[in-house]
Amino acid sequence: MALDDLTPDELEIVRLALRAAVQGPYFPDWEFEWLFGVPRVGVAAVLHGWPRVDEHSPVAEVAINNAFVSLLWYPHGMTEELEDELGVTTSRLQQVFGKWRKP
Repeated sequence: MALDDLTPDELEIVRLALRAAVQGPYFPDWEFEWLFGVPRVGVAAVLHGWPRVDEHSPVAEVAINNAFVSLLWYPHGMTEELEDELGVTTSRLQQVFGKWRKP
């Protein structure tokens, strides 16, 4: 996992994914911590520290990973709204996630 390997545009997609996860309508409060493994405020802290985050810290790594995973595969039923909010397709979101996850 390496933010250093991402282009500026890809880094912006990560930031937007974190923002959508924290501020968007995709995950109900009662389920957020169960889905993410950290409370919403933990993911918000990573977002607010952007771009100066230690992606290898446990909270940041989980926040970034689970923002992608949950936005892509949680059945929120708002894919069109998500793509509009992010300005990219879910296919592009998957590409950035795969590049970030690359060992």
